[in-house]
Amino acid sequence: MVGNPKTSDISGMTTVQANEWVTADMLMQVTGFSPGKVRSYRQRGWRQGKEWLLVAPDGDPSPTSEALYNLPAINKWIGKQAANQPQR
Repeated sequence: MVGNPKTSDISGMTTVQANEWVTADMLMQVTGFSPGKVRSYRQRGWRQGKEWLLVAPDGDPSPTSEALYNLPAINKWIGKQAANQPQR
């Protein structure tokens, strides 16, 4: 689902629940990835249509359209790397 994230105010704190598909800004807030890491993972690790996709208001995205990122798929991608960690 794409749309505005849900927010609530609890004792002066605002919590944000990310959607399944998030902007790069939200992805960086949730994961701590830098803009360079997001760009690198998108170019060399994540698959278009699975971990990220381009979107446009008219439904016909172009190469310059905004990218949205599938947070559950990215978390799964990260989790799969646990088995490939270098040994100390």
